[in-house]
Amino acid sequence: GAVDSVPANNTTPTFINVRNGTYTEIVDVKSKHNLDFRGQSRNGTLIGYPNNNNVNPGAPWRACFVLNANDCTLENLTLTNMTPAGGGQAEALDVEGTRATLYNMELDSYQDTFLVHSANKLVYFGNCLVQGQTDFNWGYGTVYYTNCEIRCLLSGGHVTQPRSPQGSNGFGFINCRITKGYSGSSTFDLGRTIGTPSSPSEVLFANCLMDDVVTGYASDAGTNMADYACSNLTATAPKVLAFSTHSTSSDP
Repeated sequence: GAVDSVPANNTTPTFINVRNGTYTEIVDVKSKHNLDFRGQSRNGTLIGYPNNNNVNPGAPWRACFVLNANDCTLENLTLTNMTPAGGGQAEALDVEGTRATLYNMELDSYQDTFLVHSANKLVYFGNCLVQGQTDFNWGYGTVYYTNCEIRCLLSGGHVTQPRSPQGSNGFGFINCRITKGYSGSSTFDLGRTIGTPSSPSEVLFANCLMDDVVTGYASDAGTNMADYACSNLTATAPKVLAFSTHSTSSDP
């Protein structure tokens, strides 16, 4: 209702303050630009719904929060797709617009947690938690993560599935922590392509701290899926990552 009250193609910066509580609903922001969704607290303000590809096939229809607008911010809240593990593709957040800023927030799902749906769309994550299992950071745009935690909830997972076209930047994780949300020593990887991109897709993990169970990328990783100066979680040993292009300080 708050979103609906904003004029279409809005140009005025507008705050939507969301009090603590659980809001079980699908939110679809269409052409309502320049909005700042500000939760009362990150853990106390929860927006979610058990939407998924079996209920509403295809993106963005299966997401619980769709941001089809430009210059918007989400902060101090949690978005959760309540679909259980194995329930199909189920984004917590689908970004269709550009210049989205996500700050001090949490995104939860199991498969396809976060999607940037089009090339050349720009998204920034700062001080966030993004968690899932399968391809839970994926899509076609340019996404920059800094000081975030990226948590794999189940073993055998894939942190990214990039589809950025040649000549554009993909996913960059800088000063982030890559952790697991399960017990034991079973592994997960930093990303795969599964043969879907028509051109080399880009992922970079730089100066990140990673759990010991992180193996590297999947065996189908392209030459633009890379790492730079990553270490274990205690920063006491470098990470040796499989199927990764190891960048150096002399790389552009």
